[in-house]
Amino acid sequence: EFGWILEMWGYSVACARVGIQHELSSSFQMEPSSQFGLDISGPTGAPLSYIYHYTFSHEYSFEGVPMVDTNNGEWRFDKRTYRQLPRSLAPPPTCAR
Repeated sequence: EFGWILEMWGYSVACARVGIQHELSSSFQMEPSSQFGLDISGPTGAPLSYIYHYTFSHEYSFEGVPMVDTNNGEWRFDKRTYRQLPRSLAPPPTCAR
């Protein structure tokens, strides 16, 4: 029922049961995507976060147009489609970089 997020729920529930608390920082991780934006660095070029979390898919047309909530883009990277890492992954369209 929980699929690929089962371990996250298990960790959260286990921590709550034994009283482990965590300090949250809004700059710890980011989850950029073609759907929610790709800004990963600030005005100085420094990264905005410590961890880049691949949560959402990145999908574009050959023209570099973000494809939101579809499976129709000609270029796509989504961790849920891979059971084994590919030896190579074609770069996204130039205008999407």
